[in-house]
Amino acid sequence: MAERQDTADTGTDFATAVWLTALARERADLDDRVRRLHAAETALRESVVELVMSGRLEPARRIAALAGGGLPDPVRAFVVQARAGERDRAADACVRVGAETGTEVWVRRCPDHALHVLVLAPGDAVGYAAAVRAAMGGRCRIAASLALPLQDVVFAYGQALAGLMAPGRRASDGPAVPSPGNGFAPLTGELGRQWAAGFLAPIRAHEPARPQDPLPDDLMTTARMWLVFGREAAARLYLHRNTVASRLRLVGRLLRLDLATVGSQATLCLALALDELPRPRPLDTPRRVDFGAVLTQPLARGWARAVLRDVLDEPDSTDAVTLRVWLDYDCQARAAAYVLGISGPGLRKRLARLSERLRTDGLGNPVVQRDLWLATRVLDAAARR
Repeated sequence: MAERQDTADTGTDFATAVWLTALARERADLDDRVRRLHAAETALRESVVELVMSGRLEPARRIAALAGGGLPDPVRAFVVQARAGERDRAADACVRVGAETGTEVWVRRCPDHALHVLVLAPGDAVGYAAAVRAAMGGRCRIAASLALPLQDVVFAYGQALAGLMAPGRRASDGPAVPSPGNGFAPLTGELGRQWAAGFLAPIRAHEPARPQDPLPDDLMTTARMWLVFGREAAARLYLHRNTVASRLRLVGRLLRLDLATVGSQATLCLALALDELPRPRPLDTPRRVDFGAVLTQPLARGWARAVLRDVLDEPDSTDAVTLRVWLDYDCQARAAAYVLGISGPGLRKRLARLSERLRTDGLGNPVVQRDLWLATRVLDAAARR
């Protein structure tokens, strides 16, 4: 009798094991289907972002509608920089935060940056960056653009990317305040691109007198590297420092710039950045555009005030006068201190206070200096209108 009971129990255990195995297989199949469905949806939404970034808005809108969503207009671009090995987690966090906050977002892993995630969100999604950082436990960096028309999404991306990459700026929850060469450029639109094409035309038209002389692309590359790396440019270009200096003199001569001045550096930096921007539509035939018209673009003043904050609101204040003199004398401490009638240590104290007020990492940074120079010119141009 006991033997018969043991046999029955064994049969029941076997049947239970078979049932559990089948259930586990069904669960595995279901999980696999869910993963494949999620991957397909992700690929579809990433293809929409790719179409938008390439300027094909109508196909993008149709596919977005099939995916059950709509493209935001105006749009705010976010670029998230994850830590090594965490980009997929960051992309998932971007999607999850959008779902939790009821924000329609379109997410794509950037093909050109192994750690970057691009997010297109509605123009009013100003708190999205803070929510993503919180979801990632602070293990990422994120920068945002201003709200721009959907047709200018490439400019929005360029602004966000520049805000992420620009040195000398502290992170904030709002739109990034990047360097003038990279961050201001997307705000200038088609007019800025026209100005840059005309401004850089002498370099494009340059014909070397000898076979060993630099070509136009060599001059452009040298100028870009020097603006970014300064004295280290020669080593990074594998050139002698005298060769770099010779090329820079030629660039200055062709463009009629004194590259020893902050203003000339900021102007060249802006032109080169505009030349590098991805173009959502073909550039029209270049025409002469006055630099002042570029400085008075609709979004320029907002950018300038974000850079300068309220420092110039009182033109006769100590901070405003110090900043003006510092920039007018090309950030040369001895000359600025002499004009201000103060000692070197006194000037350093004022600059430290200004740096804190402007929320920069120091006014000795060439990128910050170009920021401030361009921002002051933007506000001056607006005041003259």
